Amino acid sequence: MQKTAKEIQPGDIFRSEYGDFDNWCEFVFISCEPDKDFKNCTKINVRNINNNTIFSIYDLNPIDKVKFDVVGKTEVPIYENTNNS
Repeated sequence: MQKTAKEIQPGDIFRSEYGDFDNWCEFVFISCEPDKDFKNCTKINVRNINNNTIFSIYDLNPIDKVKFDVVGKTEVPIYENTNNS
């Protein structure tokens, strides 16, 4: 299901091409905002679904044009570290 920046909720899991071409990854959405340094870009704060690292990715579109391909919802709290170390 596609959602806009206004519709997506923290904890939604979405697919995005990341790094290399055709490298599709799943991320847990935390928040998004217009990027302060690059006009017409959107900063998206995420948690990696595989190793729980929290970081930012960028979409080269203004926030009102960003679309998320949502594939699910996490049951783990967004900031909880689930590593057993």
